[in-house]
Amino acid sequence: MANASSFKNVIDEIKPQVAILKKAIELDPAGTIEYQRALDFIETNTSVSSTIIKAIELVKKENNKPEAADPAPTKNEPSKKQKKADPAPKPTPAPAPVVNEEATDEGEDLFGMFN
Repeated sequence: MANASSFKNVIDEIKPQVAILKKAIELDPAGTIEYQRALDFIETNTSVSSTIIKAIELVKKENNKPEAADPAPTKNEPSKKQKKADPAPKPTPAPAPVVNEEATDEGEDLFGMFN
């Protein structure tokens, strides 16, 4: 498992550089973009390192907990062997839709549109 102290060392090493970079921005305004990128890098590394430290501590804490054994089933609760699977309901076929056709004279309809 990762060592949290190595990530704490990263934070301790890069934090002092923030003040140096801010002073460099004041002294060299032409290099502001580069210095700002370095500041962003430091902020990202600090944030990531802190998150990793939290994750390491969380996992260590979880690993130190004693695992609870599975409790035996009670009298009211059937064991896994006694449970019966419910039969799946059989799907019923859907009835076919009924089409109502009116008896019409095709000739009347065809010539009716010209009237």
